[in-house]
Amino acid sequence: MREMWYREIDGETSKKLVHISKLCVVNTLSKHLELEHIKKILREWEGDNFDSIHYTLNNYTKKMRDVEDVDLVYFDSIEDLVKFELGLDLYKRLVLIIHFFEKFQEFKRSVSQTY
Repeated sequence: MREMWYREIDGETSKKLVHISKLCVVNTLSKHLELEHIKKILREWEGDNFDSIHYTLNNYTKKMRDVEDVDLVYFDSIEDLVKFELGLDLYKRLVLIIHFFEKFQEFKRSVSQTY
């Protein structure tokens, strides 16, 4: 798509169209993944509402799997798009919190098998 625009439309206009198109992809998938809600959680969560946050992030990871095979055109992976939208610091925090919940679930399973 980008190559066609660069061939058919002058340089500056094609750059603007590519940028707008990229933002459309980001906006569409951001809404699907509810990234604004995720951003709010990542900025504000201090350990309260544990079950609610776990539920929200579990839904997020399911939605991520749903769009893994989508051709994102401007991004190599859905993770790259999320990192672009959240910014590096929030993305790192997201990965860390998801990892925490995964380990917590493993712990709960191991405890329930013991008793």
